[in-house]
Amino acid sequence: MKAAEMPPPFAVHWARELGTKPNTIEKLHGGINNQVFRCGDGTKKWVIKGYAPAHPGQRDRMQAEK
Repeated sequence: MKAAEMPPPFAVHWARELGTKPNTIEKLHGGINNQVFRCGDGTKKWVIKGYAPAHPGQRDRMQAEK
């Protein structure tokens, strides 16, 4: 990510949980109803996907992708 563009806290949290450094987080394009990031280096790379909170009566965004 660009120096001025900080990754969202959920991406930093999951990068650390996955054992990678937050400075490896890179925003990926194409997420329509979500945010998608890649993190890691070498042979261990991960994709982190975040969804906006659902509102009452709104469809489950994660289920909609199956």
